[in-house]
Amino acid sequence: MDIFNIIAIGIVGSLICILLKQYKPECATVLALCCGVMIFAVIISMLTPIFDNIKILLSNSGVNLEYSKIIVKSLGICYISQLASDACKDSGQSMIASKIELAGKASILVLCLPLFEKLSNIAISLINI
Repeated sequence: MDIFNIIAIGIVGSLICILLKQYKPECATVLALCCGVMIFAVIISMLTPIFDNIKILLSNSGVNLEYSKIIVKSLGICYISQLASDACKDSGQSMIASKIELAGKASILVLCLPLFEKLSNIAISLINI
């Protein structure tokens, strides 16, 4: 099961980071980042079938697939920006971490602009009726 792989990567990576931090703190930060990326890759491989099923369900329901693409991209931006932000916080760079989080939020807003436009057009058409 994949959860055991994630746990193993996390525990082994943490133990090695603790040992490395005494002698080479910068190497411990790089190792922690690599462990985070490996765990993220395992999680993505676990989520791929779920995204495929959601895509099938949405296509069967007649909902525009553009909406599901925006949702999946938004989730990806959230996870990646959170991973990068946490890595910066772990290395003591909280200022950079907050800017990464802000960039992720701004990216999601830009990505969702077409949805906001369609929603506002629907609201205006309902008001005009």
